[in-house]
Amino acid sequence: MTWLEFYRQSGAPTSAEPPLRPSVRCQMTTESFSRTRLVAGILVCSTVACGKSTAPLVTLRPCEGPLTVAVSSGMHPSISWTPQCTLNRILVDAPTLAVDRFPSNWGVTLSAGQFGPPVEYGIAPDGASTIEPPRPLEVGRTYTVTVLRTTATTVLPSAPALSSGSATFTP
Repeated sequence: MTWLEFYRQSGAPTSAEPPLRPSVRCQMTTESFSRTRLVAGILVCSTVACGKSTAPLVTLRPCEGPLTVAVSSGMHPSISWTPQCTLNRILVDAPTLAVDRFPSNWGVTLSAGQFGPPVEYGIAPDGASTIEPPRPLEVGRTYTVTVLRTTATTVLPSAPALSSGSATFTP
């Protein structure tokens, strides 16, 4: 005997639709629950992705010692360093400038706190101050990016570094 036959024999009006079987009712509830979880997940991910912060969600330790710097290609390159750790200063300039000068193309510093990799050229991490506003990069020109963790709360490029690294790149 099928479910529909059982329903009709129970004396229910023939014009009424039979109720859903319990297994179908549970399946629909599970599907609705899955959709709700999907929508909630998308909202959380989009909220996290919309912020300027490029620091990973995991807690990183402050940088110590030498760093290896990597720069992606393009006119808005991504700057990252290993080991993955936090620092408080990034400087991008032309290699012909003297060490004591401010960066020629872009620089950010964070006097209270630190940020982790990656950082996109021209976009200051949350809470960071811009030392020099970003200037457009020129195709074919060589630039140097320097990442630092310093103890100084000033923006002077010559502040003592606890950890640093640099790399050259050509967009």
